[in-house]
Amino acid sequence: MTRIINVKHREPIVGVVAYCGLSPEYWVQHFPLVGKMEDLSVLGKPRHLIIRGNRPQTIENYRQWLWRNIDREDIFNTLLRIGSGDFDAIACWCKPLACHLEVVLRAAQWVKEMEDAEEEWESEHALRDVESGAALERHYDHLCSMSGDPDYR
Repeated sequence: MTRIINVKHREPIVGVVAYCGLSPEYWVQHFPLVGKMEDLSVLGKPRHLIIRGNRPQTIENYRQWLWRNIDREDIFNTLLRIGSGDFDAIACWCKPLACHLEVVLRAAQWVKEMEDAEEEWESEHALRDVESGAALERHYDHLCSMSGDPDYR
């Protein structure tokens, strides 16, 4: 399960980390990293959503923004990667306080569940298509045999 970490703690970060905040250059220059860090600031809070001194409203603004933009290819694919467990952690500056990454984790889980459900649906229907194709083939063979014409097929 992907966890949320705070980049300010100055502890070495081990594993594959997705940075989901603003200004990743500062973090990379000032904090130790053991492993690999990817910049996923596409999921950072847009500055116009931030309401100083009102963290709950800022997080709600972010949740609404993310929902409106979830079908953007870059956002959707990033959430799918997080939901698929491609990262050991996602990082920002807020934790342990309430954080927009809690919204990101829920959205990533939802995207992964939707993607899995779609794949399951497609595989079920593909199997049905194969089965119905075989049934059509049997029906055609039956009609050919009833015609009595050996060249009918």
